[in-house]
Amino acid sequence: MVPLTRPLRVTVEVVVQRTRSCRGGRGLVHVRHRRSRSSVRRGAYSWSGFAGCMALGVTCAVSLAWAGTAAGVPVSFAVSGEAFKVSASRLHGEGFVQYASVDTDRKGGHRAVAVTAIRSASLRDLCQSVVTPTPLGPVTLRVRAGEERPVRIDDLVIDLEQMQGEITFDDLELGRDAADSRVPGAAGAPGAYSQQASGLVIRDLRQQTSSMTAGMFQLTGMHLSVSAGRHECF
Repeated sequence: MVPLTRPLRVTVEVVVQRTRSCRGGRGLVHVRHRRSRSSVRRGAYSWSGFAGCMALGVTCAVSLAWAGTAAGVPVSFAVSGEAFKVSASRLHGEGFVQYASVDTDRKGGHRAVAVTAIRSASLRDLCQSVVTPTPLGPVTLRVRAGEERPVRIDDLVIDLEQMQGEITFDDLELGRDAADSRVPGAAGAPGAYSQQASGLVIRDLRQQTSSMTAGMFQLTGMHLSVSAGRHECF
C-alpha cells in the first residue's frame, strides 16, 4: 500500500461493543512504593481518610504498571470492569497503531476492545476520571494536568471502548498487518487488520477505556480530587 503524501483530516467516532502507569514531580508526580499502617474505628467513615486511600490505591496501581513496562516486561492483568474517561484539548503523537482485540476480566469474562498504541505523545488539558460505587454512594476520582505545559507519555497502550475527536493522520496505512507494528511491544496477531500512521494530531479528544499502560507518564501541574457524586470529565 502506498502511504498518503499529505495529511488526511477526518472526524472519527470509534465504538467497541462493551468492554490498559505513571511516573512523573513541583508539578511532576513521582511514585514510590511505601508500606504504611493505619487504624480506623469499626463502622466509622472518614471522608479525608477515604480520599487518601483512593488516591494511594491509584498511585500504587499506576506505579506497578510503570515498573513492568520500564523493565521491558509486558504488562498483563485482568481488567477491573470499570471504565474510565479521558479527555484532552489536543494530543500529538508519533507512531500509531490500532487493531481489534479482547480483554479478560477477573471473572473470566471477555470483552472486545480497540487496542490503540502510540510510541510517544504529548497532551494539553488532560482530564481523567473514574466513578466508583462505595457505601457512601458514587465517588469520583478525577485527575487534571497539562494546562501550562503538556503531559508527556511514552509507549502508551490503551484498550478503547469509545473515542471521539478530530484527527489528522500523517502517512496513514489501512489494512497493514497488525504484527508489523510501528509501536514496538504493541504488535497484534499475524494476519490481523490494523490501521497505522507515522503521526497524528487529535483535537477535542474524548475517550472511554477499560485499561491503559505507559512506559513513562509525566503529569505536569497535576491536581487530584476525590468527591462525592458523579463529576466526570465529560
